[in-house]
Amino acid sequence: MGVVVLRRGEVSSVQKKGRPTKNQGPTQTPSTDTGQLLCVQLEKNSRDLGFSLEGGADSNLGNRPLTVQKIFQGGPVDKMYPGDEVEEIEGVSVVGMRRMEAWTLIRKLPPGPVDVVLRRPLKNLET
Repeated sequence: MGVVVLRRGEVSSVQKKGRPTKNQGPTQTPSTDTGQLLCVQLEKNSRDLGFSLEGGADSNLGNRPLTVQKIFQGGPVDKMYPGDEVEEIEGVSVVGMRRMEAWTLIRKLPPGPVDVVLRRPLKNLET
């Protein structure tokens, strides 16, 4: 079972609870000089969202952002790229989380649509 992106939109602002508000337009605006925030909606199957993570708090290489390491076959290859930083999963900030904490969060989500906020580094924007 693969991951299907149902909707993609721009992250325009963050509300008080940290949940992004999304515009339905296809364009994204660079949020900072370190990359661009965007929101993708992925379809969770019974196990995962179609990608693996690396980094996180207390990783082997020190405290690093959680980043997309690999897109699985049938995964969201047209919406995510290796190196994209994962900021939020279904309204929950994963900034500062350990990789296993983020995977536990993903595993506990029911199958169906899941909003994921990414920060795309400038190097990924050029591809």
